Amino acid sequence: MPHSQFDKLTRFPIQLIYGDYLDKAPQWARAYDRAKEWAAIVNAHGGHAAVLHLPDRGLRGNTHIAFADLNNVAVADLLSEFLHRHGLDKRPAHKTRKDR
Repeated sequence: MPHSQFDKLTRFPIQLIYGDYLDKAPQWARAYDRAKEWAAIVNAHGGHAAVLHLPDRGLRGNTHIAFADLNNVAVADLLSEFLHRHGLDKRPAHKTRKDR
């Protein structure tokens, strides 16, 4: 990828979300590892990329389509936190579902 194209990825925050069961699906485990490497490269060039592994935040049972899972509101709350930290959610910080 030309540097001019890659540089565009450093201009806005990016969050990649992974559910669990990575140990049961080698292709997703490899994708997760590559995502962490990719985010580190983007960040090393001044970007703001993050890889969110939902079990690390206490959410379990998610598939590769986290926003279609039964705990999708909790997943959305985590995305809202990310958006707020990066100034993309101009609303006052709101309570997450678990705080309500």
